[in-house]
Amino acid sequence: MVALVTSILITGLMIYGIVAYGQRRPTDRPTSWGEAMVGATYIFMLLMLVFGVVPDRWVRLTAVSYTHLTLPTI
Repeated sequence: MVALVTSILITGLMIYGIVAYGQRRPTDRPTSWGEAMVGATYIFMLLMLVFGVVPDRWVRLTAVSYTHLTLPTI
């Protein structure tokens, strides 16, 4: 449960960071190579959280809580 809530909070903070930076940055300034690389890495991490970590934590929480099954550990 803690891992699910933490991953959702981190995802929300990352989305807030995108909105805050987008409002602060001038729209007429061109994007540099470094900004594009940092932005692409940031979005990759965000998408990894949204489509990988959060669903995995949700499935693990529901599988253990509601079905009383044990998940295999590696």
